[in-house]
Amino acid sequence: EGDLETRRKKTKRNIELLNVALSDNPHDPYILYQLGKSYYMEEDYIRACSFFEQALCYELDLRLEYVQDMVESYGYALINSGQYESALTLLNLYEDFGDSADFIFLIALILMNNGQFDASIKEFLKATKKKECKMYGVNDYLAYYNMGVIYECTHDMKLAKKYYELCGEYEPALERIKQISPSNT
Repeated sequence: EGDLETRRKKTKRNIELLNVALSDNPHDPYILYQLGKSYYMEEDYIRACSFFEQALCYELDLRLEYVQDMVESYGYALINSGQYESALTLLNLYEDFGDSADFIFLIALILMNNGQFDASIKEFLKATKKKECKMYGVNDYLAYYNMGVIYECTHDMKLAKKYYELCGEYEPALERIKQISPSNT
């Protein structure tokens, strides 16, 4: 409980300092990114999006770690604030970031949230073929879990179960298997 309060105060202080920095350097995409990230941590996704959008208007070096993180954070901020259709614009960056399991997973989630299930499944599968990822599970059980959810939504229980079973000990998947398996009692 206290930790959250401390973190909130720290984030608030950070935001104040970043706003000061921004007034000195209004065209610094890195400061805009930092502000977006701070609001993201606060779960103020709408405000986070607006700073990410401003930063993404600049010519950015796409190889920079922070730019990659910003693109992904922006995608999740759009999803978390229910702006599913706007999130589809990130498909325009596929050529630039399509090597990253994290980016592919995000695209799959965006497609899923827009009801484009076939395309989404293709991307989740693509994510599982990547060896490395930053966010644990995106190239493994999290991708399989979402595929299970899609198959369950489209009433293909056999495939749903297959993908849930690929999730190993992932609790939500075990729960779904229990729900869809006919009880043997």
